[in-house]
Amino acid sequence: MAELRLADVLVEPATAEEVAERTGTHAPTVDRLLRTVAALGLVSCRHGTFQVTEAGARLRSDVPGSDWGAMMMMPAPWTLATWQHLPHAVRTGEPVFERVHGESFWDFLRSHQTEGRIFDAAMARAAKDQDVVGLVVDELERAGSTTVVDVGGGTGRLLAQVVAHQPHLHGLLAEQRGPAEQAAEVFAAHGVGDRCEAVVCDFFESVPGADGYVLSNILHDWDDERCVRILRRIHEASAPGACVLVLETLLPDEEEAVHPDSAPIHLLDLMMLLNFGARERSLSEYAQLLENAGFVDVRLADASGAQAVVAHRG
Repeated sequence: MAELRLADVLVEPATAEEVAERTGTHAPTVDRLLRTVAALGLVSCRHGTFQVTEAGARLRSDVPGSDWGAMMMMPAPWTLATWQHLPHAVRTGEPVFERVHGESFWDFLRSHQTEGRIFDAAMARAAKDQDVVGLVVDELERAGSTTVVDVGGGTGRLLAQVVAHQPHLHGLLAEQRGPAEQAAEVFAAHGVGDRCEAVVCDFFESVPGADGYVLSNILHDWDDERCVRILRRIHEASAPGACVLVLETLLPDEEEAVHPDSAPIHLLDLMMLLNFGARERSLSEYAQLLENAGFVDVRLADASGAQAVVAHRG
């Protein structure tokens, strides 16, 4: 459904023949597919006419922050090819992405533009959650931050939403050139083009100075040594008392029992191993990384299902 962009086509009711014409598919076969996804609740089917449901609309590719990117990325051949080498990763404790694809994960996305755009769309999905936006806004207000840097923040969607909620706040997107060049359009769409800008940088070497920092799904891509290196660059650039928010899905601490509800985070942990030789972490493990980089007063902020590990520069 995602690859054929059926959710886009079915915003308005259409017959199978109309869908086939718009998507370049075989009408009798697309009718079979539509009836299958109707049974799954992703489209409705009435008298031979189909229309996307609220659940199916999450797969629209033309809506920023939808699930389309994630649904394209997870079953993609290049993703599945990596998972086939899980036994090797378990035997060695080493990543396999470069072994499988001949280049690192990030180089792969740079050299495969279609896959890179899908990845960016998948990451934008993580920035759409209003609970996350609200948590970041509340913590920055509590800290009195006036300038916030979104470190490795993709095309700037999370940053734009946060700044839009705080009229006094200015935002800086610290990113590589590709995503940074797309940020102006995102900032303008959220009405914050005059208060946000993108700064092209390598966060292992330097980040802009500010009194607030957000790292959303960044540290789980790196091993402990490189995580501390990123955090030390932030510590060096930040103002005294600056607030740092680490937005990650947290693993249970080791003494906690493993619960079926935690299956998604454990699967993501294995994906971090496969792609980067990295890992998901518990609250205590993130606290240790932050303290090793010089930050103090580490705590968990938890509101309405969103979580952030919060720390300050002493």
